[in-house]
Amino acid sequence: MIGKLLQKVTGQELPELVDERISGPLGLKKTYLPETVATNIDQGYARGYSMKFDGALPEYTDTAAWPIDGRAGAAGAMISDQDDLAVFVSALFAGKLFSDEQLTQLKTVVDLPAAYRSENAYGLGVHKVVTPCGTVWGLRGQTDGHQSFAVATEDGKRTAVSDVTAVPYGDEWNDGMRRWSEVTEAAEVVTLCQMLGKAAPASVGARLRGTPG
Repeated sequence: MIGKLLQKVTGQELPELVDERISGPLGLKKTYLPETVATNIDQGYARGYSMKFDGALPEYTDTAAWPIDGRAGAAGAMISDQDDLAVFVSALFAGKLFSDEQLTQLKTVVDLPAAYRSENAYGLGVHKVVTPCGTVWGLRGQTDGHQSFAVATEDGKRTAVSDVTAVPYGDEWNDGMRRWSEVTEAAEVVTLCQMLGKAAPASVGARLRGTPG
């Protein structure tokens, strides 16, 4: 919806806007919005896989050639790498892309419903993520074969970028998908705690190893 609104207001296509407003000013060399199918996805880019848990071992399907712009658009079709993402998220929360007033609006959050049992919250296109080691800000999401996040401390001085390159799909939640979820969530907490210069709780490390916490 926001992508369509931007195109209508500016009269420009989204790939042009990304280049003009973000990639160009920040000097990002590997960040762009594909018009249909991503290009430049060989060396230096992580290939994503859809993963299905039907048997003893998961089955993998390479998603690199799948068209993502028509479905994901401004919500998740961006192509980038870890260095560019770190520069972007740092600049975002350091206030280098817009005014202090706009940054305040960006970080005005709405709490998740009580059913989620989470202290995390949503701002304008960003997440406030509360970890056992402190609070970080950034963007998290999932698309074909990728589950990623790019976050920073509130002042933008520390960053962390992660991309899980195999994402399960299926109609039923099973043991394989549950274990995948536990491991990826634990790995995220460990990564964010390291970013904040703290040790993750022992219970998180236990989940990551697959032992009782």
